[in-house]
Amino acid sequence: MITMTEKTISGWIVVDWRKGKHRTRQSKPKASELGSNELLAKLAIDVHVPEVEVPELAVEIDVPEPHVRAATLEALDEEQLPGWTDVANELIPSTIPDEPDEFRNEINRITVRTMTEASTRPDPEAVREYVDETMRAVAAGEEVDA
Repeated sequence: MITMTEKTISGWIVVDWRKGKHRTRQSKPKASELGSNELLAKLAIDVHVPEVEVPELAVEIDVPEPHVRAATLEALDEEQLPGWTDVANELIPSTIPDEPDEFRNEINRITVRTMTEASTRPDPEAVREYVDETMRAVAAGEEVDA
């Protein structure tokens, strides 16, 4: 057997007879709040709500690691984030490919890894340019800060 609960929703309806619009309020508006073309009427609506059992659901939510990482990074100040150049420097190998195609492929690979592993969201072109210049410096035997 389903029992019915009766609820009464009460309030006020304000009708703007000139514009043909209406709005509802829970409290009675003061006369100063009404426009000259607005009418006020008391509103009472009886609602019959059936009482039914609501089952409790046991739910387990797994939040993916990238979402947790992104939320953590958003909470940090910019100064607390490690620089993406540090990530790129760790990824650049000590031996640089001689072949132009291999060199470009290595630049692309390191750029992509830097973009995915960096805590910040750097400009992809800036990362690519930095990786290119740093790899050329390493290939030329120059000292690079890591």
